[in-house]
Amino acid sequence: MIKRVSACVLVLILVIMLGMLAGCQEKETEKTKVDTTSIPKEAYTNPDLLVETRWLDDHLGDEDIKVIDVRITQDYEGGHIREALSLPIGKTDDADSSTEAIVASKKQFEELMGSLGITSDSRVVIYDAKITPFAGRLFWIMEYYGHKQVSILNGGLEEWKTEGREIVKDEPSIKETTYTADPDASKIATRKEVEEGLDKEDIVLVDTRPPDEFNGGHLPGAIQMDWTELLTDGDIPVIRPAGELGKLFKDAGITEDKDLVLY
Repeated sequence: MIKRVSACVLVLILVIMLGMLAGCQEKETEKTKVDTTSIPKEAYTNPDLLVETRWLDDHLGDEDIKVIDVRITQDYEGGHIREALSLPIGKTDDADSSTEAIVASKKQFEELMGSLGITSDSRVVIYDAKITPFAGRLFWIMEYYGHKQVSILNGGLEEWKTEGREIVKDEPSIKETTYTADPDASKIATRKEVEEGLDKEDIVLVDTRPPDEFNGGHLPGAIQMDWTELLTDGDIPVIRPAGELGKLFKDAGITEDKDLVLY
């Protein structure tokens, strides 16, 4: 079986697919259990991968909650959610690589998380201005490095602000920690593995770029699915309901019995 991967342009698909298709929900502690009353009961297999603004507002004071803002530093300094830590997504790149957007090494990632006061047991909630590939990229990186409790804020900071929730400029105090990463090789597919899987019926390649880029050239047999198709319309898009996503995936040939390679 080829290993699963999500490129930086659509790690968000993992939030939905791992929630709806793979059934990978981790056991929740009573303290960090997510209130899913705002999500339809026929919804995602793992609703805790997606956090609503109300839940986060209610749990900002919890000791195990760590909120990460992936916007650029200037935007963060202009106003952010209380207790949010600033982590521009570029800092998750491998500082020693000449290739853009290569994931930070295990050592680099451990040092980065430790410098933010995050431990492997922290309940991490990630947000951007809206739902974006940057929030999704960090979600996937944390999953790759074995973090068990990580979610994305549905609607991002814009949804938070629209609802009149508190915005601050004060930065939280940080007590550095020791973070231990446990990389999961099944989250990444190598070039060799992709090449070997091109003709296999149980493998689906999903090209997450816009149609014009897809039409300019793509991997043989790949399905085109722009990441924005997973979001609702409107000024502040949120993740589509589970039923809509399920139909979207099924119509595209993405089913639970298939192994996925996203790029």
